[in-house]
Amino acid sequence: MVAAGLVLALAGCAGTDGVAIGTPLSATGLAAPSDEAESIASEKIEALLGAGFGGGLGPGDLAAAYKAQTRALDQSRAGTSVTWSNPATGSKGEIVPGPVYVVNNLECRDFAHTVETTAGREVRRGAACRRADGSWQAIA
Repeated sequence: MVAAGLVLALAGCAGTDGVAIGTPLSATGLAAPSDEAESIASEKIEALLGAGFGGGLGPGDLAAAYKAQTRALDQSRAGTSVTWSNPATGSKGEIVPGPVYVVNNLECRDFAHTVETTAGREVRRGAACRRADGSWQAIA
């Protein structure tokens, strides 16, 4: 996939647009995710990145990862990284989106999502297209 290679090439010149998730969030005015929100985030991030991604992710990590993934796809320029972290678990991640392209009249983007946990480091590359409701769906 040529576009995935472009994502990796662009990652070297990436900026950072970070969001910290976890205990210090009260300072930002954001609430910690509920169990239901975490479950929904888990389902959504798994749908985008595949089953088993970030096997060592702890409480709050999936919600942070999904929020950052969505923000990267929605708002970031190609090659500009969006980061997330959870000081409570030590987990962190980075998403680098590629350029927007159109497939069957749908806005699509390739991306690379890197996660670092106590279990190790994992990188998942993929592509997603925006649905009519504004959510992103992984494409094969």
